[in-house]
Amino acid sequence: MTDPILPDDAIRRLARPLRLTQAGLVVEHGLAAFWPLLTALLALGALLLSGALGWLPGWAALTLAGGLGLAALVTLVLGIRRYRPATRAAALARLDASLTGAPIAALFDVQA
Repeated sequence: MTDPILPDDAIRRLARPLRLTQAGLVVEHGLAAFWPLLTALLALGALLLSGALGWLPGWAALTLAGGLGLAALVTLVLGIRRYRPATRAAALARLDASLTGAPIAALFDVQA
């Protein structure tokens, strides 16, 4: 769906729901792109906070912590490359799909 031109009344009434929908899409796209980073950071945090590094020999603890740190760095770069910002048109389509009868799309209908 391209970015449509809405009547002024419709723009006023849709401004807040459209902003909220777009914010939800930003969070959704962000979590989809960065969930591996969150997983690596949580694993590293659990390892550090649990005291498991104290039970391992020094070289093994450094290797494990360094490996998880490197995994976090790699997944950060991959997440940045995968992230795509949410567009206004996508938010409008999502909002329209959530309503019965697609009333926003009906605003763009042209009489034959």
